[in-house]
Amino acid sequence: MEIALVLPALVLLVIGGWVAGYMTFAKMALAMAANRAAREFAAAVSLHDRLKEPERAYRYDGGFAESFGLPRWAVHALIMRTQAAPGPSRSDQAVVVAMCYRLPLALPGGLPAGVRTAEAAAGSWREIRSEAEEWEALLRRAEALAARGEQLTGQARWAADLWRQVIEGPPADFTPLDGADLQGPEGLEQAARKLCEPPAGDGRSLIVTARAAYLLQTVFEPEGGGRR
Repeated sequence: MEIALVLPALVLLVIGGWVAGYMTFAKMALAMAANRAAREFAAAVSLHDRLKEPERAYRYDGGFAESFGLPRWAVHALIMRTQAAPGPSRSDQAVVVAMCYRLPLALPGGLPAGVRTAEAAAGSWREIRSEAEEWEALLRRAEALAARGEQLTGQARWAADLWRQVIEGPPADFTPLDGADLQGPEGLEQAARKLCEPPAGDGRSLIVTARAAYLLQTVFEPEGGGRR
């Protein structure tokens, strides 16, 4: 009896501690990865022109060099060039990098809406035998099946894209993010979070994000064009 009372709380405590510890590790690793990516890009003068449009989000999944223990294929990144000071020089501009990582576990959110609808329809079928309500139950089940089909289609596309990234690598860097209406770098982290979200209807997931910014570096050459 004592073991039956204590064991569930002990298991919950152990699992909760593991999840909290892994979330802390993932958050710290992602913050270090975003900081290093922004710093290296700011120092890479030859790459500054790759961000052609300011305030525009670009994919940067393969650009960062270190993920600090996180699987590279599961980390997604966006990069943006923004005006940090009113001056016209390159050093008055900054680069912002936002990253996201989805933990390999899902939160218990109950049954999906389509399954609950099908179960409710099945219960109505058993309780009420009239012909009119049978047709209504069949209609609800058809709608649930259609929604389930759309959900499975989204999951299949997400799995295919994930498999393609594992085999072929991440998408090409410096490609504009489609469908992103960002108002400056403030929304870059939220846009990066959407890259890690699972397909619609696939439950809730734990996603961590991080953002870092650095001023773009400039190269100063002595007057006359040569070294003295």
